[in-house]
Amino acid sequence: MIQTYKTLIESLSFDAATEQELLKEQVLQEHYFYLHLVLYLSPAYPSVPEPVKKKLGAAVYLYFRFALACDKMIDQEKSTNSGIQQFFVQIRLLEAAVRELSALFPSGHVFWQYFEKSRTEYIRTMLVEKKLAGEGGYITVEQFEKLAAGKSALCYAVPIAISLLQDTAEMATDSLQRCLEYLHIGFQYMDDIDDFLKDVKSGQPNIADSLLRKKLEEEGVSGTLAEEERYKLMFLSGVATACLQNAITWFEKSRAEIASFSLAKLDGFITGFVKKCLDQLRAIELLIEKARVKASCSKEQVAGGAYAGAEAIRSAIEKGRAFLAAAMQGDGSWTDFLTNAGLGRNWITAYVAMNLAEAGEVAVIPDKAAELLNSSHFKGAFNDQIKEDGDSLNFLVGYLNSSKGTVSNNLWQDWRSFCNDAGGWRTYQDADVLKRILGLEDVADVSGWLSAKSCVSAAALYVLAKQDGDSVLYHRTAGFLMNEQMPEGYWKSYWWSSPVYATAFALQALSVSRTYQQACAKAADWLKSQQAANGAWSSDIVVEESPLYTAMAMKALLCYNTSLYDNSIRQACKWLLDNQTTDGSWQSSFALLVPAPDFHESEAVQQWSRGSFGVNIIVEDHYRVFSTATIVNALECLLEKKIQLN
Repeated sequence: MIQTYKTLIESLSFDAATEQELLKEQVLQEHYFYLHLVLYLSPAYPSVPEPVKKKLGAAVYLYFRFALACDKMIDQEKSTNSGIQQFFVQIRLLEAAVRELSALFPSGHVFWQYFEKSRTEYIRTMLVEKKLAGEGGYITVEQFEKLAAGKSALCYAVPIAISLLQDTAEMATDSLQRCLEYLHIGFQYMDDIDDFLKDVKSGQPNIADSLLRKKLEEEGVSGTLAEEERYKLMFLSGVATACLQNAITWFEKSRAEIASFSLAKLDGFITGFVKKCLDQLRAIELLIEKARVKASCSKEQVAGGAYAGAEAIRSAIEKGRAFLAAAMQGDGSWTDFLTNAGLGRNWITAYVAMNLAEAGEVAVIPDKAAELLNSSHFKGAFNDQIKEDGDSLNFLVGYLNSSKGTVSNNLWQDWRSFCNDAGGWRTYQDADVLKRILGLEDVADVSGWLSAKSCVSAAALYVLAKQDGDSVLYHRTAGFLMNEQMPEGYWKSYWWSSPVYATAFALQALSVSRTYQQACAKAADWLKSQQAANGAWSSDIVVEESPLYTAMAMKALLCYNTSLYDNSIRQACKWLLDNQTTDGSWQSSFALLVPAPDFHESEAVQQWSRGSFGVNIIVEDHYRVFSTATIVNALECLLEKKIQLN
C-alpha cells in the first residue's frame, strides 16, 4: 500500500521538497491507520482484486491526507505565502484522489451518493467544533462523543466502496461503519490527553480539559490555573484515567462489531490501542505514586550539620542506613528510577546491597534482602519484567563478591557474555528481545543500546578489580577503557548525566594495578578540576549540585591517593554532611539518561527532558535509595581510611 501511494505521489510531479514532505516516513507512520484502512477491511471482500484494493487504498489516503491537512490549516488560520502554497499542494492531492476514485467509480455511480453523505457529515461536524471553540472550548461528554463520531464520517464511505467493487451482491456494511465510528471515539479520547496543552493554548474543545474544569468547579476551586498546572491536575485528579477507561470501552465496542468478520489485522490493530491505554493507566498510577514518594521525603537539612569529624560521619552513616532500612520493600527489595520499563527493582536492590556490603559489615544487610539476592530466581535485570542486562549483572556479581556469596558458573557465564572481544561491556545484547520490550518495529535501529559503553565497562572493571585485579578479563576490560579515556582524563557516561559516574568507577578499578597509573593520575586530576568551591560535584546536563556524583568522586579520590587529594576529600565530606536531610537521606539527583536506542553517544541528544517515560529523558532517583546507598558507602570508606578529618 505504501508503495502504491509513493508511486502515485511521484506521478504528480511535485517539486523535490514537497515530494519529500509528502513521503516523510514519520508522517506515514502517524497516518498508519488511514494508509492501511482499505487493507484492514479488504478480507471481508475477498473477490475484489488486489490491485484494485491498492488503488482504492491510495486514493482513500490521499483524500484523508487532504482533509487532515485542511483541518490543521484552518486551526492555525495560515495566511502566509507558505500557508497558501501548502493549500495548493492539498488541492492537488484532492484532485488526484478524486481522479483515482473516478477511475473506479464513474460519474453517476451510486458510490458518489454515499461519498457525498459522508463528506457532508464531516464538514458539518467540523463547523460545529469551530463554533464550540469560539464559545470557550467547553464540551460535554455527549457533545464530545458526537463530534468524534462525526469526524469519522469520511471513513464510512470506505467499506461501502469496497463492497461495491465486489462482484457479488452488495454486502451489509453497517457493522463496519459502527466499528470505525467507535474506533474514532476511542482515538479522540486518547488524542485529547496527548493534545491537552496544545488544545488549551489554542482554545480547541478538549474533553479532558472540560472534565477537569467541571471537577474543579464542583470542588469549589476558583481562579485561573497555569496551563502546566492544569496538565498535572489532569493526571492527579483522575480525569486522564477516566478518559483512558472510556477509550478502552469504545475500542472494545469497536472490536465487537467485527467479531463475525475475518479481520484479524484490524482486530489486532484495535487490541494494540487497548494495550496502549492499559500501559498509560499503569504509568499514571506509577507517576502518582512517584509524586507521593517525593512528597514524603524530607527536604529539610539536618540541623547543625556543621562538619565535626569522625563522630559526625558515623552519625550520618547511621541515619543513612536507617533510611535505607525503612525504604526497603516487604520482599527485601529496593526500588528507584521510574522509566518505561517500570520501577527499577533488581538492579537497584543489587546496587544498594553491594554498597552496604562493601563496608565490611555484611551483617547489616537485612535478612530479607540477602535471602532475595541469593535466591535462584533472582535475576540481574532492571526488574522482573525485563531480560537480564550487563549493568544489573555487574552489581549482582559485585554484591555476591562483597558479601562472600557464591557466584555460580551459570551466573558468571551470563555476566561474561556482555563483554565483547575488545573488553567492552554492553547493557543489552539481544536486538529482537530489546525491540519487543520497547514495542518497536522489526526494522527499528537499537544499535546504540547494544554497543559497549565506558560507563558499563567501568562498573564491570570495578567488580573485577574487587574479585581479581590481575585476571585476563580484568586487563582486557582495562585495555578497552584505556582506549576510551578522553584526553582531559575522563570517561564518557552514556547512561548517566555526568562523566563522573564512569570516571569514578574506572579510577577505583584501574588504581589497583601499577600498569595504569598514568591514566589514573589524569582521571583524578580531572575529577578534582570539576569540584566546586563548596566541595560539591554537579551534573553536566542538569546544572545542579549532586550528592550522588559528589560521593562517587570523593570515594574515587580516596581510593586512588588520599594524601594528594585530602583537601578535596574533606570539602566533599563537609558538603555531604551539610546536605543530609532529617530523614537520613540525601536529595535525589537527575542522573539516569535514557537516550533513543539508535543513538550511540548521549551527546547526540540535542535536548533532554526531565521525566520518566519516553526516550531522550533524564530520570531522578525519586526514592533516594540509589544516592543514599552511594553516599553511605563513600562515608564508610572515608572512615576506613582513617585520615585526619579536622
